[in-house]
Amino acid sequence: MTDQTSLDRRRFVRLAGSAASLALVAGCGGPGESGNGTDAGAQTEAGPDEGAGGGGQGGGSREGEEGSQQVEEWLSETDNYSGVVDQTDVNRATVAVGAPGNGGNNVFDPVAIRISPGMTVRWTWTGDGTHNVVERDETFKSGSPTGDADEVYEFDFEEEGTYLYYCERHEGRGMKGAIVVGEGSGTGDGNGSGDGNETDGGNESDDAQTESEGTGYDDGNGS
Repeated sequence: MTDQTSLDRRRFVRLAGSAASLALVAGCGGPGESGNGTDAGAQTEAGPDEGAGGGGQGGGSREGEEGSQQVEEWLSETDNYSGVVDQTDVNRATVAVGAPGNGGNNVFDPVAIRISPGMTVRWTWTGDGTHNVVERDETFKSGSPTGDADEVYEFDFEEEGTYLYYCERHEGRGMKGAIVVGEGSGTGDGNGSGDGNETDGGNESDDAQTESEGTGYDDGNGS
């Protein structure tokens, strides 16, 4: 009787131990585990990084903003500046030289324009005041100041960039201008073609320019 009771107790202990082991194994495979035995929660670690390559802004946009800031600073003391005029839809942009403003006829009008690469800009003199057109880094220059109403100067802008220019005689009065080519993200140094820019009888010869300077055009309005 005693031997039989001891045997039953040992058998019961073994069965109970086996059941506990099975329960422990089942608990290790809880709801947090995926079918392949890995932690399903780990799949979210890379979430925010997916497609990170498409989240950055292009460099051209930032460069374009820098070009706009250059224009704002350059024209901050110019009477007629109220923003860049979009002329990308014309074949050739035209700027008047010697329009009223800045204490006389000392204005480029329009003062700031945006054009497309490959476009030509034509500056035409009004005959009021003695002026010229000089790019800040001398990428282009019309010649010596003149007051000839028939004066015309053209320049072809082949590549993107921001070109800041002025009148040598009246820069101190705010006679400045800007040409933004495309997004304005280029260097603006030597991008235009410098040959054959003077058309329609264009710039005067050196002798003629000297003669016109000697006349002292419009010293009261813009000299």
